[in-house]
Amino acid sequence: MRNSDKTVENYIDIGSCVKIKNSMKTFQVIGINHKKSICWIREWPIKNSGYKTFALSIQNIMLT
Repeated sequence: MRNSDKTVENYIDIGSCVKIKNSMKTFQVIGINHKKSICWIREWPIKNSGYKTFALSIQNIMLT
């Protein structure tokens, strides 16, 4: 699915599953800062050994 950045920004929410551009992995949104156009994500599904969160520009995200 191809989405414009504005469409993605309007439709992601905490808990949304997303893809990173140029990646086949699925990630879950755990925080959003719309003013700075960034969100915090973690790999989905969560592994038993824990997970790493990281910030990413919303422009690098695609809806699943």
